[in-house]
Amino acid sequence: MLSLVWVTPNVHKIHHSREISEANSNYANLLTIFDRILRTPTPADRARRVVYGLGGREATGAAGFRKLLTTPFNSAEQVVVPDTKVRIEARFGR
Repeated sequence: MLSLVWVTPNVHKIHHSREISEANSNYANLLTIFDRILRTPTPADRARRVVYGLGGREATGAAGFRKLLTTPFNSAEQVVVPDTKVRIEARFGR
């Protein structure tokens, strides 16, 4: 019930989903009214099923402590992530 007005952690974490439809939702930081006005809300009950991160990447938690410590010193691999976010163009002035 609280998530109908306020942005709770469950409401916002949906925005970090791998699913494009979920990632393009729940942008608000304080009040959910902004997502409702812009038609971008996703119900908080979907937060239990959210899968986070980038597809095709190794899960950081599964890498192990030693690998996490040496990550900054490894050669950088080129990762291409398609830009799939919704673009909203605002025109001001003329």
